[in-house]
Amino acid sequence: MINKLKIVEEELDESLFWLELIHNRFPDIETKKESIENNVLLSIIVKSIKTLKSKLPVNLKS
Repeated sequence: MINKLKIVEEELDESLFWLELIHNRFPDIETKKESIENNVLLSIIVKSIKTLKSKLPVNLKS
């Protein structure tokens, strides 16, 4: 489960990169709402990963 969430985290991070790139290249295109939503989702996923890791037995933590 953690590995799948890590993939989601990477994809969200990449999406944010592209949104910023679009905004920098085409300032007239509004990307603020998408960026905010992306950051919220990224925060949720990162917190979920941390929570899952904290519930793992000590010998399984990486």
